[in-house]
Amino acid sequence: MEWILWALNEGFFMALMKIGQGIVGRQSPTLWHIILATGITGAVMMIVGFLIVIRQRKPVYVPDGYLMGSLASGLVMFGATFCAFAALRAGADMGANTFVGNALVILPTTFIGRWSFSERVGVRQWMGVALGLAGAVCVTVPALGKGGEHVWIAWSLGTLAFATLMRVIPKQIAKWGDARALPPLHPGQMLFWGGASMMLCMLLGFAGGEDVRRDVLAPTLIGIIIAVGLCNVVWWWSRLRAFQARAPIAIKDLPSLPIYLATASVAGTLFFGDEMGVIKVIGLLMFLPAFFLAEEQAWPHCTRFLVRYRWWNWLLRFAGKPTPPVSVRAGF
Repeated sequence: MEWILWALNEGFFMALMKIGQGIVGRQSPTLWHIILATGITGAVMMIVGFLIVIRQRKPVYVPDGYLMGSLASGLVMFGATFCAFAALRAGADMGANTFVGNALVILPTTFIGRWSFSERVGVRQWMGVALGLAGAVCVTVPALGKGGEHVWIAWSLGTLAFATLMRVIPKQIAKWGDARALPPLHPGQMLFWGGASMMLCMLLGFAGGEDVRRDVLAPTLIGIIIAVGLCNVVWWWSRLRAFQARAPIAIKDLPSLPIYLATASVAGTLFFGDEMGVIKVIGLLMFLPAFFLAEEQAWPHCTRFLVRYRWWNWLLRFAGKPTPPVSVRAGF
């Protein structure tokens, strides 16, 4: 169950990233400035990764499988970050963008976990995934009914494709290392090589692009971009550690999504004028039973708790009626 703590941490810093992306995306003059912002994010990750590696006396160079996985993670991260910046620049509602670009990821990852990583996905797990998806719809889908252009949906779908790959690659890296009995890939090493590939993407993007120096980003925005990069560092670290702790790819996002959606929705309401209603709150609460349905170790604890304490007695007490004595050994 250690992976759950890493997943919760991942969800919180994903939400902080989304807030920064919303501010920067809506203030960027052109898409070329979004490429610059994404490259700065990669530079922060590479620098921090290098400092961590040096501090902990780890080698910068890693085995080929780890190296290729880290570089691929950087390429995918560049695409996801660019699409997220672009969607918010196009006027996306933060909650709806979070739903399309990130919450929907539980569907493809469930199929991938079943077919590519031989993870057991039974009827109960599918019920949990369906309930979590329904909660995500309640949180974010009202924004889809608003008027206006929906160009941001295309960018959000791009984020979804890259977000799916961002779950698959760290899982594959952990699987590759286990198969060869190698020490786990250190997050600092992954940050260094992933950030380097993000910077390479930025340079290639500028090779045929326009000159952004004529309309540079404000220093405040650059500071926010650096903060987004630091959140990326913690997010990458938490995600890799979760998979190294044997997190199932099919349900890893069920603990992190409620924190992510709740923080992003509240921030959207406070800073960007998005709506917050009862339906959103109900949607967030739906993730708790969804997690207990889908997680193999949580479900037995949940059922034992219900049997031991006779949950229906709580309803009787709430209604002011006398309750029968509870037998610890009683079942349903």
